[in-house]
Amino acid sequence: ETPIGAVFGANGPSATNNFLKIESTTTTTDLVTLTVTFASPTKANDLGVAVSDLDSDEVTVSATDANGNALTGAQLVGTASPDAFNWCNVANSPGGCTDTDTPNITVNASDVFAAGAQQGTDGSTAWFQPSVGVKTITYVYKNDDTNTQTSTVRFWLAQKESALPNTGVSASSMLGMFGFGAALLAAGALIVVRRRRA
Repeated sequence: ETPIGAVFGANGPSATNNFLKIESTTTTTDLVTLTVTFASPTKANDLGVAVSDLDSDEVTVSATDANGNALTGAQLVGTASPDAFNWCNVANSPGGCTDTDTPNITVNASDVFAAGAQQGTDGSTAWFQPSVGVKTITYVYKNDDTNTQTSTVRFWLAQKESALPNTGVSASSMLGMFGFGAALLAAGALIVVRRRRA
């Protein structure tokens, strides 16, 4: 029922948390950097990227292509439309949450910045569907300067089934959304690097 769900299909309901959740402390200068490296580049328009629970947080997302060149912000957002939504604002929202605020998204020359939803929202989400094949994605996340509490964000990846190798297993039109522990993304293993800088 969300914009990314309309493109990539449902990811639930499930008792398994199929996302990566990262926490930032109350120290506002504390940055968390997460880099995802695919074993082989994704295909253009076949990858979905989302960051949820953006309320008192902010995140800068950048990516590189198969040759190591930086994607422009416009290439990173790609065909995602609208690029901000709130998954609480759907009929089957998780846990019956009701907040509807969305983050403000700024598309820059070489990255995308998302922040500015009201504090306390769960489903505030920025998402992208890169129009160029992606080799790496990097997220730089921090707690908002005005927040005095520990905060978290949730990272998601999705890939169209057509981009995956044929294993002979029947599936729906979309394999689904995967957390960062899944090894099927981009038809190979993926390496996750998390750095914390104070």
